[in-house]
Amino acid sequence: MRASQSGLQPYDYHWNCPRTAVPSPAEVPFDRTAALAAWRRCTRAVSPQKDWTACRVPIAMSEAEANFWLHALTEPQVTQRPLRAGNRSSDFDETYHTARERASAYLAEFDLSADYRASVVPRLADYHLAVEELASVVARLLGAEALFELILDRDNAPARAVMAENDRRQRAYFERRRSGSTSFIVSFNNGAFRRDRTAPIEFQPEAPPFAPGSLLERTADTPGACDRVLSGLARGFAQRVAPYLADDVAAQLAHRLRTCYVAAEDFCAAAIKREPLWGLITVMPPLLLAAALHVHEYTAAALETLEELPRFTPQDVDLVAFGLADAQTAEQFLRRHRVTWTRPQAVAEWLARTGDDGVDYACEQVVAHAADDDALAYLDALGRVATPRIAAAMLRLTERPPLYVAARSWLEAHASLAEPVLRERIDDRGVSGETAREILARFARRRPPLTGAKGSTT
Repeated sequence: MRASQSGLQPYDYHWNCPRTAVPSPAEVPFDRTAALAAWRRCTRAVSPQKDWTACRVPIAMSEAEANFWLHALTEPQVTQRPLRAGNRSSDFDETYHTARERASAYLAEFDLSADYRASVVPRLADYHLAVEELASVVARLLGAEALFELILDRDNAPARAVMAENDRRQRAYFERRRSGSTSFIVSFNNGAFRRDRTAPIEFQPEAPPFAPGSLLERTADTPGACDRVLSGLARGFAQRVAPYLADDVAAQLAHRLRTCYVAAEDFCAAAIKREPLWGLITVMPPLLLAAALHVHEYTAAALETLEELPRFTPQDVDLVAFGLADAQTAEQFLRRHRVTWTRPQAVAEWLARTGDDGVDYACEQVVAHAADDDALAYLDALGRVATPRIAAAMLRLTERPPLYVAARSWLEAHASLAEPVLRERIDDRGVSGETAREILARFARRRPPLTGAKGSTT
């Protein structure tokens, strides 16, 4: 089952082994007015957590467009919560919308032709949020190799020492909280929540000097901030940058990763981190890099280490598991830990890698998202492939009310594939059997009447 025989696109095959570079999309002329309108739609909400995917930041872009999105996605006036002007929520909203209008006026007028490469790292350091779209912007301005080094940041030992010390202090602080040696006083003052800590944690106030260009150097005194930014960049690298790298460039970056972590044990220590607050395990950027660059031995070793730990968060694990050399091993891992895919695109990528053998598992993932807002996006990804097993899966999905109309439409649009499957289920009870009978009756009405039959008179 190849792209020419189905609705799958070349991008959907980028997890397959051996690796094949995906052709980069054509660069579209930049429309500043349309981009600003998309940005304004995404920043309507007061919350700093924006749905930047609605901006449709392109994979391939000009330097001017990259400059625009660098400023638009990291504008502190709208990506960070402004200080409350008063005790009323209306004052807060007014403060936000005033800042938003000021930022909108700036984005409409600032010089796109200037060189903003020196401001990339400072803006990322001040951002403190994870946005995958920024990976394409950074790769366009600094290059894919520079983005890789920024995420890896292997050589910045002083910053890592400071962050390790901060993590140690934070872990000790939460241990004191659990033991009851630290108390909190909660009070309400004119409706404003205030928490007084009798024994607050103190992080190291100053960090030693760092080499220029490092992201850790600016976030070492803010535990978790660098992790969030780098995790967003790593996810963006895996989905928006790595698939389009030339084979020689991808091999060079994979060699660089193996050079940094000669032993798989060292890589596992860098790729997995225990969160001090809840004791959860989270996947770190190096593991996303290894999965994206098809460094299968490091990916497998890290996932084996994850299984030995008590708990870990499922975020990004589906993306990492796709980086395993064997799809069957990936499915076993995901099933064991009941991981739900977080991207509709993953359905198409899974079918591109497994063919008909992966239809049942892909269908289970569609069912898992049947009540979500993006349920139809998961079903559309499943429907890109037209095979009898997909037809059987679509018939099963008609039993899910949110997916009934879309699944039935797919069956009616693929009559030649669906009819044998529907005839096998025509005697079933329930929604699927009733749907099979109704669609077959519609197929019969569509057929033209037979001509020249026996007994006809002239």
